Amino acid sequence: MHADIKKIGLAHSGNTVNTVIFRSHALLTHNAKQYIAYYEDASKLRIVCRDLSTDDVVSCVIEGHFNLADAHNAISLGLDRDGYLHLAYDSHGGALRYRRGTVPNSIEEWTDEIPMTGAREHQVTYPTFVLPKNEEPLIIIYRDGTWNAGEARMKIYSESCQQWEDNPDPILSGLNQAPWTSNAYWNTPVRGRDGTLHVSFTWRTHYVPGSLELNNIDICYAKSYDNGFTWYSSDERPFELPITQVNSETIAIVPPGSNLMNQCGMTLDSFDQPHVVFYADDSDGVPQYQHLWFDGQSWKRNVISAQGDDFDLSGSGTLSIPMTRPQIVLDQEDTAYVLYAGTATGGRMCAAALAAPDYDPLAQRTFLLTNEETGHSEPLIDSKRWDEYQVLSLYMQFSDQPLSDDVLVDEQCTAWVLDVHQAALRTAAAGPVRAEESREGRDADAIIEQEYERSDGDVLPGG
Repeated sequence: MHADIKKIGLAHSGNTVNTVIFRSHALLTHNAKQYIAYYEDASKLRIVCRDLSTDDVVSCVIEGHFNLADAHNAISLGLDRDGYLHLAYDSHGGALRYRRGTVPNSIEEWTDEIPMTGAREHQVTYPTFVLPKNEEPLIIIYRDGTWNAGEARMKIYSESCQQWEDNPDPILSGLNQAPWTSNAYWNTPVRGRDGTLHVSFTWRTHYVPGSLELNNIDICYAKSYDNGFTWYSSDERPFELPITQVNSETIAIVPPGSNLMNQCGMTLDSFDQPHVVFYADDSDGVPQYQHLWFDGQSWKRNVISAQGDDFDLSGSGTLSIPMTRPQIVLDQEDTAYVLYAGTATGGRMCAAALAAPDYDPLAQRTFLLTNEETGHSEPLIDSKRWDEYQVLSLYMQFSDQPLSDDVLVDEQCTAWVLDVHQAALRTAAAGPVRAEESREGRDADAIIEQEYERSDGDVLPGG
């Protein structure tokens, strides 16, 4: 498989703060320019502008003090309809840190750190920009509260006033539940072609009794036709806000203690129907990647991997786990490409191709996107470039992940962007099927290695 590699600089690699999947966005494209943001070290936040017509790269640095020991403190990059960039970063249960560009279509000049509205901005985690589409403006969704007692809040940006406005009601809330509170962790929010906002999420409450095992429960879904003010289920039932564990639509039942991972991938097909990927225990109690989608009538669910690593999501802070969270994209024929890495792939990013309409896991084709080991890095895609130009661009680097969010491991490595055209993905997806062999017990990593050796994939130079 042919892929293009563009090295962009040195990045912090001592943990996954640059490569956690909930960065929305790590990179994005607008007017043939790709913007990328990452931490270079604990005092430098670097923003890169890559001209896609010439492949030239320029960058600027925002200097400051950034808590890189905590991988929750990731950078999210947004863009409004007038071409101004927005930046939220270094917030895990603390004050929102936010800047915006002062010149459209430029990375050169930024405001100082400023509030958005000043309301409910003192206990912020997971700032998530949802990019404009059609007439719908830029929004940000973030957690206000804690891991087991939080709300999903939303702010909406007005270009005419160059100001943010608060959505008066939380979208999702577990604050007022009794006897146990909870918090909703959302997967990648996405917009449909008409601007409809789609959100899927899981609820987390207290630890599994007698352990430190994370207690993520069920996968739920909601959509909004008016940029977040009113919300509906997949069968068009209106919700009363906030959506809670009591009134949410459960689209996949996942019992407590099933190693369900929060904050995974989501996208839409050509009919604007949602597709979600995640991992949770299979019937044997082993965590497996799973694909969940709505066909217009009902929700379908397939287990799509045969991982052999049995582990528990136990502990506090950022965990060191043998499989990354998955992301998903669909091509113009609605073939799904599920992106992930882990010990089964030798720490290298791969794609599992699943053909519409049944997405049969026994007929999937799995192949490497790069032969370079990326450690614990999770798939970070440029969704605008995929949607508009059918090029899969991923921010890539090696990332370690220690068993702590308290100690800074001051290491760096080369960061790069990997570009794979849709045609190359389709060619790779059309190769021989080997999923059955994996399910019969063959080592999955060996199968993927053979697939790569038969391809003409580029190998990234060391560094």
